[in-house]
Amino acid sequence: MKASDIPVKFPIPFAASAGGGYIRAIPQASQIGITNGAASLTDGFPPLTFLPVGAGGTPPWGQDFNGILNEITVSGKET
Repeated sequence: MKASDIPVKFPIPFAASAGGGYIRAIPQASQIGITNGAASLTDGFPPLTFLPVGAGGTPPWGQDFNGILNEITVSGKET
């Protein structure tokens, strides 16, 4: 791989300054049946988040989006 092909690193992790109510560490264990709509490393976003609210679905949690993007970008952070 050429040096020019190496992706740019993130200067800070995504949501680095998000308050506790706006970011959640993604648990490994499934959250299905525990917290409706919560993501996990096992399931990703659960099937319930893919259904319209009018059909009994629930929106995904914004805290989970911040949490997983934070985890991903921590590993791609500049040193």
